[in-house]
Amino acid sequence: MPLKTDDLFMQVNETISVTLASGVAYTKGMLITKQNTGKYTNGSVVNPGSPIAGTELPFSEQVIGILVDDVDATSTDKVGVIATDAVANLNKITFASGQTLALIAGTLQAKNLKLEGWNK
Repeated sequence: MPLKTDDLFMQVNETISVTLASGVAYTKGMLITKQNTGKYTNGSVVNPGSPIAGTELPFSEQVIGILVDDVDATSTDKVGVIATDAVANLNKITFASGQTLALIAGTLQAKNLKLEGWNK
């Protein structure tokens, strides 16, 4: 069942349910990435050819999505839904610490996530 469009999403073509790693109160619009633990978190998006650190996966294995709803996983892992093929409002996206659209726009587009600026 497709998601309804709102102030975050203009179009959503695909969503998946994922296990969000504990220790974070995740918010709608947060960029979420798969880690080598198999869990997802608000980790950095890895560009092609970039070195990986910690629990990051290389670009070829990385799954990136935009969190559809708030999920409080502060005390335990929780299931959340991410959009993995979508057009979303740049103004409503939460990037990982130190990341900006300018640094990862090409990678997001390669993974079927397009961010645009609009007011709704």
